[in-house]
Amino acid sequence: FTLFSRVVALLMCVVALVVLADRWWGGSLLTAIGPVRVSMKANAAIGFALSGSSLLLLGWDSGTQRSRLGGWLSLIVLAIGLATLAEYLWAVDLGIDHLFHDSQVRQPGLWPGRMAELVAVAFVLLGGLGLLAHARRWLYLREGLAIVLLAIATSGLASYGAALAGRNGLLFGRMPIQTMLLLLLATLGWLSATPTV
Repeated sequence: FTLFSRVVALLMCVVALVVLADRWWGGSLLTAIGPVRVSMKANAAIGFALSGSSLLLLGWDSGTQRSRLGGWLSLIVLAIGLATLAEYLWAVDLGIDHLFHDSQVRQPGLWPGRMAELVAVAFVLLGGLGLLAHARRWLYLREGLAIVLLAIATSGLASYGAALAGRNGLLFGRMPIQTMLLLLLATLGWLSATPTV
């Protein structure tokens, strides 16, 4: 199980860094995946890089310095999600959406560079998973967070599957498919990092 979680953590970091490099150079390499031309946002990529790093660090024994750093990284992931939700809820701009160039800036009705609401919720849950990784007392809460994350990721992937099959009504049209795949893998990685059996 720990090997799988480490591979997932490394994959999350690599994909996030590729997305950030693509954003830095103003490219759209990862935009053309799927029926909807939506790309992973820079702050989502940062969240995945931090969550992957946290997953790697929390694989060590609890109480070590690496484990504590992993907990702090999970807290930052949670804070990114909460800050984005606050931006939506109170219609404010905290500036975290403008880290990199976004080709959707000129599209009306969209917040430029801002991840979708469900992605922000997912980062709050993902940060919570990281914070509860070694907490045996909160096992049911941790697994509840994972179930909600799995529901978000699989519903989004099913929505893309319906869109590819020619059905209209892309339910999660603002969530990039890369984000949903990484959410699914991240959740499975966190669950396998601390198996309950």
